[in-house]
Order: sequence, then C-alpha cells, then structure tokens
Amino acid sequence: MTAQVCGQKGMALVLVLWMLTLMTIMAGSFSLTLRRESELVSSVRGTAQARALAEGGIYYAMPMLVERDPAKRWKTDGTPYPVSLGTGRLLIRILDEEGKLDMNSASDAALRELFLQVTGDEDLAQRLSDAIVDWRDPDDLKRPSGAERGDYEAIGKTGPRNRPFQVTEELMEVLGLTPSVYQRIEPLITVYTGRDGINPAKAGPEMLRIVFKGDEAAVAEYLAQRSVAIGNAPPPIPANRANSPIRLTTGGDTAYGVSVEAVLPDGERAAVEAVLKRQQNAQNLPFSILNWKIPRLHEPSGGFPPRAGY
Repeated sequence: MTAQVCGQKGMALVLVLWMLTLMTIMAGSFSLTLRRESELVSSVRGTAQARALAEGGIYYAMPMLVERDPAKRWKTDGTPYPVSLGTGRLLIRILDEEGKLDMNSASDAALRELFLQVTGDEDLAQRLSDAIVDWRDPDDLKRPSGAERGDYEAIGKTGPRNRPFQVTEELMEVLGLTPSVYQRIEPLITVYTGRDGINPAKAGPEMLRIVFKGDEAAVAEYLAQRSVAIGNAPPPIPANRANSPIRLTTGGDTAYGVSVEAVLPDGERAAVEAVLKRQQNAQNLPFSILNWKIPRLHEPSGGFPPRAGY
C-alpha cells in the first residue's frame, strides 16, 4: 500500500513538473511573440513616418522650382539638394523631363542609339527600336525587326497597343524589352515632353554619356561648365563635341521628375518619385502631379552630409 501511494505521488510530481515546463515554454513563446509584434509595429510606424517625410519633400520642391531669384531657384539637372525637415533629412533631386528621351516622339535613330549605348548590341538595339515603334504606331504593319499582334500571341502576350505609351513602365510589355534593360533606361526616358530629342542643359550625367557616346572627359567638361552657371541656362554643347543621332533641343521647365529620399534619426528610410507639370492657369495650383510612385530602395546613396547622431 505504501509503495502504491509513493508511486502515485511520484507520478503527480512528474505531471506537475511537466505542467510547469509547458507553462514556461508558453510564457516564453508569448513573450517572444509580443516582442516581435512590437518590433513589427515600430518598424511599420517608422516606415510610415519616413514615407510621409519623403512625400513632404515633393511639396517642398515646388516653391523652389518657381523661386523668382535665379540664384536661389533650384536647378533641374539632377543636382542633389540636402534638406533638414523636422527631425529627419531629405535628399531631393529634380530633373527636367526635357533632359530625357520621349518614348512616344523619339525617332528610329534616337531609339537605336539609346539601346545601342545601353546594351552594346546592335541587333538588339534595332529589334527594340522597331518593336517600340510598332507598339506606339496606329497600324498593324510590322517593321523589319519589329513585333505585331501575331508575335505577341505566339508567346501568350497581348500587344501591341497601337497607341502612345501612357507611362514609361508600359515599355516592359514591349516584346524583347527585359526588366534588366528597362531598369537601365528608366532614368533616361519619359513620355511627357512630346519632342524628338533632349535638351542637354537639362540632362543628367547618364543621358549625357549617351549623347557623348561614353566620352567621360566630354561629360565631365560639360558638367563643370554647367555647375557654375546661374539658374537653368548653362552653355550649349559645342557642335564639334556632339555627334549623336539624338537631336539636341532647347526649352523645358514644363514637366519635372522629382525624386526624394528621406532618412530618420534611427536610420529608417523611404523614397518617393513624382512627375510634376506646370499649370498654365494662374488660378490653379502651380503644379499638377502626372505620376507618383514608391521606388524600391537601394543602398544609401551617401549624398547625405554627415550629422551627429545619425
């Protein structure tokens, strides 16, 4: 009888120990879950704050584009402008869309040159050029290296639209234009100017490398001349340095691509890009927004000046 009682007490003790162990595991798991959820909420809140700060940078740039004093007016050639706003910091770049190649208006030769300089492949450059023209023209006549309805149907795709591109991202639907190629041309193209050619005074370094066929010395020389110019009127490219099928034009200050990167004191980052167009009617706001997107963040650009605590 005594042995049976001892055995029952031993079993009870084992059960109690198992219950204590189980409750400890459950408590630890609950605590870990709460900590992870707290970190997730904190991360989401930080991301939202950084994004709101970046969006504020778009509106901060608007009055700087219409500043009456040319010496204070922000340049629209991609010059980076660091700005402190609240506890965060912004890096704002503005690029006049006239410094980019319009995919709806660019000539065959300009399209070929763009893709040739980007890919280094003459056959691919010809195919992409013809496919883009087939996409945007209203007919079903296939260009020598282009693509019409039958070519798209053969691989289970829909196209071409036979109309102008509405946004640049639509180019990724063009037959043969891969995401990697699009990523490389994205900073160089637009659909908002309606012109064949680019204004070199408004172009960024990447576009100038296309115009100068990779001549880094010529690009550096021109950028140096531009950097000391007042406002948005740098000297034109010398005729003997420009030997590109891409036409060089003048004009601009109608539509702008604005990119903003924001960083908070804790290192949380966000970015916003928008295309702004000047309003002709003085009763309206000075700008309308043609496009708005949240780009994928890359590694920090290093454009932010150092600051204690960051």
